[in-house]
Parts: sequence; C-alpha cells; structure tokens
Amino acid sequence: MGKKRVMVPAEDVDLSAVKYQHEAIQAPHLTGLKFKLFVKLLETPLVGPLIISHLKKENKIVELLQNTVIPEAPMYKPEYPPQEPEPGVVVVDEDGKPEDRVELAMNCLPPYNSASCWNEDLASPFRYWKIRDYAHAYRSQFVTPSMVAEKIISVIEEFNKKDPPMPLLISFDAEEVRKQAAASTKRFEEGSSISILDGIFIAIKDDIDLYPHPSKGGTTWMHEVRPVEEDAVSVSRLRSCGVIFVLFTMLNDLLVSTCFFTILMLNDLLVSTCDTDAVSMNVLTEPEPGVVVVDEDGKPEDRVELAMNCLPPYNSASCWNEDLASPFRYWKIRDYAHAYRSQFVTPSMVAEKIISVIEEFNKKDPPMPLLISFDAEEVRKQAAASTKRFEEGSSISILDGIFIAIKDDIDLYPHPSKGGTTWMHEVRPVEEDAVSVSRLRSCGVIFVGKANMHEFGMGTTGNNPNYGTTRNPHAVDRYTGGSSSGPAAIVASGLCSAALGTDGGGSIRIPSSLCGVVGLKTTYGRTNIKG
Repeated sequence: MGKKRVMVPAEDVDLSAVKYQHEAIQAPHLTGLKFKLFVKLLETPLVGPLIISHLKKENKIVELLQNTVIPEAPMYKPEYPPQEPEPGVVVVDEDGKPEDRVELAMNCLPPYNSASCWNEDLASPFRYWKIRDYAHAYRSQFVTPSMVAEKIISVIEEFNKKDPPMPLLISFDAEEVRKQAAASTKRFEEGSSISILDGIFIAIKDDIDLYPHPSKGGTTWMHEVRPVEEDAVSVSRLRSCGVIFVLFTMLNDLLVSTCFFTILMLNDLLVSTCDTDAVSMNVLTEPEPGVVVVDEDGKPEDRVELAMNCLPPYNSASCWNEDLASPFRYWKIRDYAHAYRSQFVTPSMVAEKIISVIEEFNKKDPPMPLLISFDAEEVRKQAAASTKRFEEGSSISILDGIFIAIKDDIDLYPHPSKGGTTWMHEVRPVEEDAVSVSRLRSCGVIFVGKANMHEFGMGTTGNNPNYGTTRNPHAVDRYTGGSSSGPAAIVASGLCSAALGTDGGGSIRIPSSLCGVVGLKTTYGRTNIKG
C-alpha cells in the first residue's frame, strides 16, 4: 500500500507555507446536450462500466481512497447540558459491559409471562417469536440455537432458488452460522449463557463491519477499496452478548431483518411445515377494533368526510379567537373551514394575505424562496371560485378553500415539474395532474404553487443552488432539511395548513421534524404515486 496522505483540518493548515496545486483530473469537460449524451452512454450495460473503470484508473481513484486519511472532527457536535433524569428513567452506563447493559434494559420491561406469550402446543399456529420467546425456549430446552439455525439456513437457501429469487443476504455462510449456533447451544447446555441475547439471530446491513466478512455497501467493489479489519463497535457489543450473526442483509436494517427471519421460521419450527410463499402474499385480515376502512375507489370528498368523522368534535371556542387583535398564528384545516362557513373570512381574503407574504419573503435578504413556481393570479382565480361556492352554500368538502403547496417533483398542471432543476421540465412536460393532486383538486383545494426542494431530491438539507435554499421559519440561518424543504417550511410558517411531498428515505420525515410539523410517509402502495 502506498504512502498515506493525511488531510488535516483546515484550521491546522498554514496557507502561507503551502502552494496550491490543481488536481490533474483526466475527464471530459461536457455541458448541455453533450453531457446528456455522455450520461446516456454511461448508462449502457457494456460500454458504461468500461468508461467508468477507465476514468477511475486514469484518476487513481482507488489509490486516493486507500491512501487518504482525514482525521478531521465532525463539523457539528451536539452539546447536551447536564440534567437530572426524568422520573422512572433508568440511565444505562455507556461504558458498562454490553451484557450488563442489556440486563439492565430488560429489567425495565414488564415481567415475561410465557403462558400468555406463547403456546408449546405443536399444533398452535403461532407466527412471531420475539427475543424473550427465544430465550425462554432455549432455557426450557424446547429448542436449541442449532435447531433454529438449521431452519433459517433451509429457508434462506430456498429463497435463493426461487424464481424470481429473493436475495435477503449479500453475504451468507451456512457453516459459519452453524458454528456460532453450536457454540451458543453448548453454553445453554452448560448453563453458562451470556445474556438474553445469547442465541438470538441478527442480520447486519452490508455497510456495517462484521469481521471477517467484507463490507460491500451493496456494491461489487467497495470491499476492495476498504477492507474490514475488525467488527464495528455495535457489532462487537452484540457479539459479546452471544448474538448469532446471519451475515449481511441486502436492504433490511438490523431490526427489520431479525423480525423477518422470525416470521419465516417459526411456523416451520412448530408445525413442521413452512410456506415461504406466504411472505409475499397479501393476507386479508379483519380491521382492528375502532379502525375505519376508507374505500380506495370512493369519491375523494366522501373519503375525506369519512376520515374527518373519526376526529373528535370540533370546538371553535377552544380552538381559536375571532378577536382580530389576537396573536393567533396557526390555523388548521378545521379552523379555516369554520371561518369560511361563519363568513368571518373568505378564501379570497386569505389568498391576498398569502400572496403578500410570499412576495415579501422573496424580497428578503437573504431571500426565503418557499416556492419554485408561483402565479398570484392563478391563486386568486382558485380562491374566487371557492369563495363563490361558500356564498352559494355549495362547498365541496372540508378541504374547500384550503391552501396547499405541492412539491416540485409532483405534477400540478399547468405548472412545470422541475424537480428542483433548471431543465427537467423540458425533458418531461406536464400534461395532467398527478393522481394525488387531482383528488385534492376535486375536493376544492387551492394550490399556491410548486414548493422548493433539494435539487432532484438527492439530499437531506434542502439546499438548492438553482432557486435558492428554503430557510427554516423558526431560525432563518438554519436548514429546513430535505428533500421536501419547501412543503415543510410553508406549513411551519403558517401559510398553508398542509403540503404534499415525496419520501423515499426520509424526504418528508426529516424536514418536518426539523421544522416542527407533522410529516407522514404513507405505506408504500397505499397512496397512488402516478405523476
């Protein structure tokens, strides 16, 4: 391996004694149409990988990653002032032995009642085992870790043979799993189990080090650049508690993978039959008590009405004050609906206030660009139509006259969908509303425009170099989070009661938490995402 290149923190560099040298990057400089064609070429199955491999070799990327050390401290370290623990809170010593910490944490749980938690009757259709179920089964010698290991191994191997295959694991060694399970079984036979986690099967995501297995991060090459020399700290602590590792997961994180294997394995263990197809099947169940099922194919306004009936009765006296001098800041959907029905305000009056604030925000220094696409006259037109419906007593739904912003990667006709870029709307013109937008429109919603976002949604800060960065309404010198930065900020500012965003890995949940509002990522498949 070559000589290490240490990248010291910027504050430790004496610039007066250093001569800056440009890096000699060997790569084509492309813009516009040439860049688009080059990207398409990179995406081709055979030629693309060859070009990338050549560029990596020419620029010595692998050597750079292997030989560069960055000893810089994190840019931000949270500081927590010392405070007394809340009543009933048990403080777990960070420096204590992992097995002692686990034991202390388990003591905080209610006592385990095996009679109410599981049934040893082999004909029982029991599906899920939790950690304490396994621990009880091991201690009672009903099953052993080795027996469980064989079931897990058989299911994983069966999954890999399916058509199409179901690759839960990137790295899997059946003999290694058997070896760990045998050691755990022996400890239980000798009465020397380490902790309640002894014999518990856990999968590790492929970007967390589990020695001696490679950490590929889902790639085909990262383990060559960054070899694994020891366990990650979290893995080391789990190992010292007697955990059995089933190796690296494809997508699932630690907790989800543990539960997933439990689902697959237990019917097989107890009933001697295992239908692995059941994992991918939709199981029809009766709704839980108190749950109202909203018809997916019903009219949007009827579905909204049914959902609103599930809320507690609205009490205007306790929710808002009609005194115009009141310092009231935030109106929710039912506050607007009450105000419109009582003719205290109209959608047109609210529209003028929102338009003036948005225009004022855009003139600030620095600007606060909540919206990428905004048409004041279009907003006034929608508000006038809603006002007329209220005057005629023909409002459509409780959402009639409610102002909502739409993230810039969701189609809102006739506004362009730019995705925070300067060009995407040219490649993909908008011809109609997205399904979710169409349903909101049929309920009488007023759209204020297309909300700002992190460019292409590829980031969690909300930073956008093309239209300016949306600022956090609670502190304008701070980020909103991303990528749904505009929707979170416009709700947190009180301009809109709700906004529509998108979320693949936190793009709704992150900015909503940073801006102090509620963000919901609906279950995949529950919301129609066409458009």
